[in-house]
Amino acid sequence: MVHDIKAALSKLTTEGDLIRGTSALVETIKNHTHLSYKKIGDAAGVTEQGVRRWRENDSGQASRVQVLVNFARSLTETPEGNTARPAGNAADALRTVTPMAVQSSVQDSLERLLGMSLKACTITKLEVIEGKVNIEFSLE
Repeated sequence: MVHDIKAALSKLTTEGDLIRGTSALVETIKNHTHLSYKKIGDAAGVTEQGVRRWRENDSGQASRVQVLVNFARSLTETPEGNTARPAGNAADALRTVTPMAVQSSVQDSLERLLGMSLKACTITKLEVIEGKVNIEFSLE
């Protein structure tokens, strides 16, 4: 699935203030994360209708689509990470990744461990108390 997201990202083209190729990107994100269009919109800072327009028109305003592109790139980073994480506690390290990337990573790991596909994996509670991170998930 990560390969599909990378492929969709590589096919994006820019024409003036438009980014073309958004339909494939939206669909690969949806297939990879099992998120609804509304949840993808929440991650990208747009409405569900905005995500649907990106999918239907296969394009979107570059300044708005860039958030989706950044989200997609965060999904392609390996959980083990080739990127350096800050020294310190779990709370400091967690601040360097997006909640959506955490959700996606947990969902992928559980699917591999359980040998079955999950419909959704959503963070329902995220709190930091004295350097300890408490995360609650809802699974479907």
